[in-house]
Amino acid sequence: MKTDLIQIKQYKGNNVVSARDLYGFLGYNPAHWKRWYTKNIVDEVFFDENIDYQTFTIEVNGNLTKDFAISLDMAKELSMLAKTEKGKQARKYFIECEKRSQASLKKLSRVEMLRLALEAEEKLELQQKQLQLQAPKVHYHDQVLNSKATYVTNQIAKELGTSAITLNRMLHDRGIQYSSGGTWVLYSQYQDKGYTKTKTYTFMDSQGEQKTSMQTVWTELGRKFIHKIFNDNLKMA
Repeated sequence: MKTDLIQIKQYKGNNVVSARDLYGFLGYNPAHWKRWYTKNIVDEVFFDENIDYQTFTIEVNGNLTKDFAISLDMAKELSMLAKTEKGKQARKYFIECEKRSQASLKKLSRVEMLRLALEAEEKLELQQKQLQLQAPKVHYHDQVLNSKATYVTNQIAKELGTSAITLNRMLHDRGIQYSSGGTWVLYSQYQDKGYTKTKTYTFMDSQGEQKTSMQTVWTELGRKFIHKIFNDNLKMA
């Protein structure tokens, strides 16, 4: 949808913003674009590529440069980091955009959030019982440990009605994970519990060359663990 301030676009069913459009609105020097996106997007540990943003190569005045389709949550964070009147204006604007896009949804109170989280936990427990019924000769614990299903943080965050950024920060604040080289890593006391796996995937870079990258994903056991931690965190709030 078009807007008066910054255009909101649709990408894979989600509302996104061009990072270059936001950069321009905030009034930053065009010559410092690469330095800014490297520091605030590419090297920022709280943002995950393919979850919080997608990278694109575009042509500007005959030259190739990068742009990023960023989520509204990420756009709000970057606006707040500007610490200027423009940044404040942009953040308020993105909040209003979210309110309009969710106008049909009732604003959730903390009690309702807890109820939804508990319902998600009950749904997970029901799935566990169904696994037991489907495979009575196999103990459920083994089913979970041997499950090949994996989840990225964004998937689990959506189940819990929050964002990947918020969930990652909560896990960091609870002493469960830390950032190393732009990747979230579990602290040693959690590393041997089967909560995560590391996957290798290939992609094409802006020069058309095939590259490989590592991504940490959550197992079914890790998903169940996050649900419990999230519910406990709500109860303590």
